[in-house]
Amino acid sequence: MKESTQGCTSEVIDRGGEDHVTHGIIFSKDRALQLAACIDSFLMHCKDIERVRLNVLYICSESESERQYNALKSAYPDIDFFRETAFRDQVLQMIGESTNILFLVDDNIFVGDFRLQDLTEAMDEHPDAIGFSLRLGANTGYSYSLDKKQAIPAFQETGGGICKFNWTKADGDFSYPLEVSSSLYRTSDILDVIGPHDFMNPNTLEALLAGAACGYLDSHPSLLCFQRSI
Repeated sequence: MKESTQGCTSEVIDRGGEDHVTHGIIFSKDRALQLAACIDSFLMHCKDIERVRLNVLYICSESESERQYNALKSAYPDIDFFRETAFRDQVLQMIGESTNILFLVDDNIFVGDFRLQDLTEAMDEHPDAIGFSLRLGANTGYSYSLDKKQAIPAFQETGGGICKFNWTKADGDFSYPLEVSSSLYRTSDILDVIGPHDFMNPNTLEALLAGAACGYLDSHPSLLCFQRSI
């Protein structure tokens, strides 16, 4: 069921009493409008939304921004909003007892349909894959962060529009497997990296993850993605 609330689309999610093996964290700072677009597009394109427990970890620097986030809390009652107070502790708490963790940021926009079950099953079928990237695909031949063209790696098709490639020999964004802007990981792998260390915000969290990627060169040299970025 969907209803309009303060200009946003609120979707009441039927979770069917099912345990959430996938937890999602959306990081947001002073961008309630972008966050609403991220959530709306995720709810529109994720075809088994009941399989994920979504959390928003946000920080705002002024009262108007706080008012906007409070409006979103009312608009999306099935999503848990947490104002940042102790970033590391809150992230670890949100991961909780999950099997998989989906990291998102507030300016993500989803443009293609997907099922979380397909992602998690692909991860199970390919234990050498470090994660499943939703931002990469054969169409992502330009790296925004590096401001340059990047070579598309040799994709191995695994079925259902899902591809696998060797990130250890890839170029640009394809060689950057651990990040916080729209990728799914096994929670156990992430906890192995971040559990013993301090991190204070999404940037330092990603720096910690990126720095640990070399530790997976031999055990998890593959990364999964869709043929076309979603």
